[in-house]
Amino acid sequence: MYIRVVLLLACLLAASPAWANQAYCPADCLAADREGRAGNYEQALKLYAKCLRDRKLTKEQRATAYNNRGNAHYFAKQYGKALGDYNKALKKDPNNALAYFNRGMVYGAMGRMSAAIQEYDQALKLDPRFHRAYYDRGMARLFLKGAWSPEAERDFVLAVSLSSRYVGKMYRDGTRLEKRGFPEKLVDKFGGRVLKTSAMANQHLVEGVEARKQKKYGESINLFNRGLAINPYDPVAYYLRGTARYLLGQDDQAMADMDQAIAYDPRHAMAHLFRGKIWLRRGQNEKALAQINESLALNPDSPHALYSRSLVYEKMGEHEKAVADMRRHQALKPDGKTGDERLKKLPGQ
Repeated sequence: MYIRVVLLLACLLAASPAWANQAYCPADCLAADREGRAGNYEQALKLYAKCLRDRKLTKEQRATAYNNRGNAHYFAKQYGKALGDYNKALKKDPNNALAYFNRGMVYGAMGRMSAAIQEYDQALKLDPRFHRAYYDRGMARLFLKGAWSPEAERDFVLAVSLSSRYVGKMYRDGTRLEKRGFPEKLVDKFGGRVLKTSAMANQHLVEGVEARKQKKYGESINLFNRGLAINPYDPVAYYLRGTARYLLGQDDQAMADMDQAIAYDPRHAMAHLFRGKIWLRRGQNEKALAQINESLALNPDSPHALYSRSLVYEKMGEHEKAVADMRRHQALKPDGKTGDERLKKLPGQ
């Protein structure tokens, strides 16, 4: 199986939020991580002991150090000590989804599948898009029952929906378990039911977009709902459903969908833009401008966002800015007739 590791490569790298961009960079902790990654677990454990004696560590850094020392114990098959360190990490940081996940992996290695599933449940409450936790919870359910189950299948579908890396892994794991005498044809179930269900979720979105193009907004919302029933953590599906609701004038529901899309993908530029469009329609120009600026910070060359911001500036009486944005919009989308017409109507044109 697999243990999730926080990589502590250097203070300026984002491999670990506890070490990245910190004023204090604990050398012993970083050295311990290097030794652990190299498989030198005895040396890593000695360095972690020094690391954890460092009084300058922040609470978050100390939680990371305990988590990573737990990983070294895990790889050294010292499962009791690994659990002890993960417990300490969680005492320092109760919202550490990674420590819950790693504790689940230890219970799995010990054959305690029910306990492992409970740990994965906790990790997923804290991070609903933790795809590895879905996959490994599915595997734990397989081992617990010794058979396929709807709950395991749903976990595998969610893992595949969130990351395509599990497509090949499912075939490999299915083959491995079948060779070891697992009583069911897992390759067929992984390759058939799971991938077919995941593909079905994407197909619902494709059909929903087509229905929306045909202005069948109610039908498109139903299709997006079907996709979300299969994968309830897809920011694209929430965004698409929100656009259909926006076009129906259902601003409250559309805003809720855009909020959910941003919760799962904070860098979803179009979701920020549609939040701005909803605020604009409500006459909340300052809020609209803030959201559209968020969108443009993520995608500075979006003709759609520039057009919408021009409308906001026009409403606010800032005509020079409105003209500037509309000109940029037209430079990026020179065949846009609507933009030409609006540009002619702006003051000073």
